[in-house]
Amino acid sequence: MGGITSGSFICFLSAPFELTKVERQLEYLIWTQRHAQNGLKAPPFVARSGIKAAQDIYTTYGGVRGFYIGLRLHLFRDMTGSSIYFGLYDTLRMMSDRLEPYRQRWGIPAPVVSFLIGSASGILSWLTIYPLDLIKTQVQRDVLAGAPRRSAMTVLQRLLMQKDSDPQPMVKTRSVLELPISRFLRLYRGLGISALRSFMSHGITWMLIESITRHVETEMLNHDLDVSYDFVDFQ
Repeated sequence: MGGITSGSFICFLSAPFELTKVERQLEYLIWTQRHAQNGLKAPPFVARSGIKAAQDIYTTYGGVRGFYIGLRLHLFRDMTGSSIYFGLYDTLRMMSDRLEPYRQRWGIPAPVVSFLIGSASGILSWLTIYPLDLIKTQVQRDVLAGAPRRSAMTVLQRLLMQKDSDPQPMVKTRSVLELPISRFLRLYRGLGISALRSFMSHGITWMLIESITRHVETEMLNHDLDVSYDFVDFQ
């Protein structure tokens, strides 16, 4: 529940920034697709700053509301990802605590254990929600490019059934269960670099958090800190 709550809260704060990031990362593709939809000759492409991209979203898509394009997909992704992430971390941390005597016997540094637990939690949670993030990004890209809006299920079907050689024809099949495994692997294109980022960022984050926590607890024990106060009665 804590992961779901934190994920939903973070979503409303991060959605505008993430949409602006999508616009900046895919701006050339959005620019060409937008002019192709209008049937007009595209002017020379000029890259914009993040502030200019945010201003364009604000003026074109109804003010602040425009920054929440694809909010339901974003919310579902963050709620699912956060719940899996913190659930995995707590589970792995409990397992690590039970194996603490073995860690000390083998001489494995505690920061290394914290790094591996954080990295594993980040990679496994990201592996679960990566297809959802891909679908969310494509839905947002189409809206920013002025293309007809498509549902998340339509985007998923096109990703699974579209032929590699031709972007238009769709594979005729009665069920997605009949598709080869290679079609489902399309949902994980680009996963390698994202997994590496999660491995490093989450591992370092939890290594620092756990190291600082242990240091503070050790200092409190060594110095026998007393947080109580003695009140003197001056009468």
